[in-house]
Amino acid sequence: MGRNEAGQASAPDAAKARALFDYIYGNFKRDPLTKDDVLMGSANAVATLDLRVLDEYLHIQSVQTLNSGLGGSVALHQLCELADKFGVWLHLNVYPFATDKQYIKTARKLVQWYEHFGFKRKDLRMVHGVAMIRAPRDRGNQ
Repeated sequence: MGRNEAGQASAPDAAKARALFDYIYGNFKRDPLTKDDVLMGSANAVATLDLRVLDEYLHIQSVQTLNSGLGGSVALHQLCELADKFGVWLHLNVYPFATDKQYIKTARKLVQWYEHFGFKRKDLRMVHGVAMIRAPRDRGNQ
């Protein structure tokens, strides 16, 4: 799912993004503080994700953990697996929660972290955040 006959990732699709959004918000617990975020990950490594359907992408508004560790990675891995299953493109803008002095260094680390999950930069400039996208992967060739 998510590949065309030539083996390339299919084009982003708003209906697929909406289906995944509805699946996640219908099957995962909501953050009791915000009600808009979902809790993803595992019992020992949880993160809150704020997701939206933006054009034909599932847009990741934010990924937050209470303590630094594996929560964000476990949750993002889980989200990427679901995106692959549903054939959905993911989109995000890298905006770290950091002070001005830490912003660029933290943003670069976040870009590298997202690249580990298959996200690609839409633009190489680092101005006020980096837009990144991730095409669904062929589940048979991962």
